[in-house]
Amino acid sequence: MTGFTSSFNHGVSFEQSIASSPNPMHLYSGTQQNISFDVSSPTPIRNPETSENFPNQEVHLQSAIQDQKGLAESNQNNQNDEIQQNKKTRDEVKAVLKKVFMFYASFGDRMNSDNIKSNKIFKMMQDCQVIEPGVLNKKSLDLLFCQYSKNRPSMSFDIFLSMLIKIGQIKFPDQDPKQAFLMLFEQHLKPLYGNLYAETDMGDYDVLFKEPLDRPIVAILTNVKGVLQKMHQTCFPLEYEVKNENPELQSYIKHKTETCLGTFLKDFDVCPSLLTKSTAYSLFVEVLETPIEQLTHNPEISVIVQPDIGNRFTLARFMTYLARLALVGYSPDNFTRNNQEYFKLSNGDKLLLLLERLEFSMGYVNFERKMNATHNNRTKIVPNKQFLKKVIHYFDD
Repeated sequence: MTGFTSSFNHGVSFEQSIASSPNPMHLYSGTQQNISFDVSSPTPIRNPETSENFPNQEVHLQSAIQDQKGLAESNQNNQNDEIQQNKKTRDEVKAVLKKVFMFYASFGDRMNSDNIKSNKIFKMMQDCQVIEPGVLNKKSLDLLFCQYSKNRPSMSFDIFLSMLIKIGQIKFPDQDPKQAFLMLFEQHLKPLYGNLYAETDMGDYDVLFKEPLDRPIVAILTNVKGVLQKMHQTCFPLEYEVKNENPELQSYIKHKTETCLGTFLKDFDVCPSLLTKSTAYSLFVEVLETPIEQLTHNPEISVIVQPDIGNRFTLARFMTYLARLALVGYSPDNFTRNNQEYFKLSNGDKLLLLLERLEFSMGYVNFERKMNATHNNRTKIVPNKQFLKKVIHYFDD
């Protein structure tokens, strides 16, 4: 995780605010200490007259050294545990703040989760009761925003975190910057996250979007990987351009990918007939934000595709996205009508229903035309019955 230090926060970074302070998530965290010992092997002690070893002294010395080694290892283990705990705490705090950031950044603009505007930060500060006459108002917050964004219309998440440290200092001027930030988090931002989780779609999405992908789903996706890769390359062509870290090019690829996603969801009959655009876009952002090794949310299945292909919305993320569209789209909660059949569907059944929907869409007809292919077993994305019987039999046993 990369730390950052703003010229406006007196050198205190978000990482430092968490790592060296009382645990804001009520997890153990202490002050790191560097303890070192000289544990090199000693030269045996000898009687200068007889040149014989003094066995008792040597035994005691070796015993002391072993005790010293044990103490050093114990302290080192404690320090390592403490570092790991601090990292876990820091990651948890950052994850909470990231979700709050994304909620407000995407409000009214579902495809935007990377940058936030001044008016949305003001709304956030209002909702978590940080705005206070004489302390922090809209005008002073706008000025602060301009300082940190360098007069740009929006700011990234990392800059937002840096700005929060300054807001903490303004809200709690009698505290040092680290403690002020923690008080801002505990008393205002963390309760805001709790309210959003309970009262908006955030809580529902968090459960639905992170349902573990099981082995039948992965087996089905793997079976039709070849066709899905061709579909991915046809529908999201810029993912197959040579990787380039140029910011302008990356911004262009991001914009085009989001445009292609809207076309894909419409042409392949996903939105609005199965899911709303809002839900489908939120799911897309979730898949993009999830580390590649955690896409399945299943510790027994770390990856779907290896090696992966693409720039941003890679093949692995595309295949994961299809699986999650199925799990959310065919979940009982997504249907207002009383249809008990959806309670009986397995995850594999849901994925098969989605693949069938895609295959019967006009988007798929146009995809086959672009491939100059006729509709046959090689272009179908619904696995054949023989494979499905094997899969069902294998995973039922």
